[in-house]
Amino acid sequence: MASKIITYCNQSEKLVYLKNTEKLFNCEVDHIVQKGSWSANIRKIKQLSKHLESKKSNYKDDDIVIFIDAFDVLLNSNHDEVIEKFKSYNCDILLGAELNFYGQKKYKETFDEVGPKNRKSNHRYINSGGYIGYVKYLKPFLKWVAEKGGEKSDQKCFYKFFEKNRHEVGSKKINLKLDSFAKIFLNMHLVSWDDICFKKGRVYNKALKNNPCFIHFNGGTWQTDTKQNIMPIFVEKLRLSKDDPDTTYDLANPYKYNQIVTRTCYPHPQK
Repeated sequence: MASKIITYCNQSEKLVYLKNTEKLFNCEVDHIVQKGSWSANIRKIKQLSKHLESKKSNYKDDDIVIFIDAFDVLLNSNHDEVIEKFKSYNCDILLGAELNFYGQKKYKETFDEVGPKNRKSNHRYINSGGYIGYVKYLKPFLKWVAEKGGEKSDQKCFYKFFEKNRHEVGSKKINLKLDSFAKIFLNMHLVSWDDICFKKGRVYNKALKNNPCFIHFNGGTWQTDTKQNIMPIFVEKLRLSKDDPDTTYDLANPYKYNQIVTRTCYPHPQK
């Protein structure tokens, strides 16, 4: 059984922060780069589906593939830890979860009814910026999303698949779970920066008391209140805490970095 981390994008020069953290954690990501305009996020699903189906890729059914978004994601662990945490969920596919619901009201109403109920974490909505699964299950999942999802937004298609999958029976049903405690994928939309610190070369989530494996600055959350990019600051804090493991760093010292706050994006409790 092999495993691989994959990202898909159209501009390799924007991968700089992801590549910085690949070096920090000695963790290789397979960058699939295809030049051209970006029409909609469903494009990355279609391309990953083709990639997994390609004979040249030579994937086996029990191989594990981790997908992450490209420009707004940082690594926060090594490869082995990602696989170990995924296996602990005992599922076929694990989807990233977030505090915010993105999509039409009809999807939210359905998901609030059928989605996982977890009173110890508010990360209960699907985020498509990171997911992991066995190839034999990812293939039909991505194929359905790409061909039958009927939306330009991959995330909306994920919600539709979640609803469809719960009605399937027997071999057709996929054991699909959400990373509700952000053990692997920490999606930063609505997460307070006060909940984040840097310890021993890792981002630490003080609210959920864990080290996620990937930090995803979705929904424009890579911006400070002055619209500065916080991602290089995260990279620098990771370096500092790695070099000085006895010191805990945060985003307040020696310079205070405030996250951007808008009408639809402001800190929420994680639990």
